[in-house]
Amino acid sequence: MKRLNEREKQTILGLFTIFIIIILLASAFIGLFMSRNSASDAKDIKKAYESLSEVKRKPTNATNDGGLLVQVGSKKKIFRL
Repeated sequence: MKRLNEREKQTILGLFTIFIIIILLASAFIGLFMSRNSASDAKDIKKAYESLSEVKRKPTNATNDGGLLVQVGSKKKIFRL
């Protein structure tokens, strides 16, 4: 097997270092993008709940957080599994 000379070793080490730096930068960029995106989603959800609370006509079975209560069956018939 051919032994690597000093210049080839430095080239391989340099390429490996550049590869590691690229991976670190990419993961930092993805992490930054994901954190900004989730903060934006939280603001949108809060804004949607505020808009929902301002609605004047609501269904009688509406909950405070915008859900609807649904009953399946009647009180006379209770299904047990």
